[in-house]
Amino acid sequence: MSSLLQESGINAGFQLGSRVVVIDKGRNHFNRTGNIIRILENPSHLSKYQWYDVKFEGPEIGRFRSFELNIALTVKDSKVSRH
Repeated sequence: MSSLLQESGINAGFQLGSRVVVIDKGRNHFNRTGNIIRILENPSHLSKYQWYDVKFEGPEIGRFRSFELNIALTVKDSKVSRH
């Protein structure tokens, strides 16, 4: 990670534009995918508490911490076995 990001209080595990899925069952957007559109400052400097704004299909935007998100797999990323 660049020293500029560290100095600004950002400890990002995801990059802008990353396609992510919400994995926290307690959140409204559970199991939905979206793109990271903003990485917010992180006063704690702990990567698991890094906040992100995620844009979903339509007008919806949500704010999540890293531990509530995971990289979304695409069809080409998953290995499908054919019988």
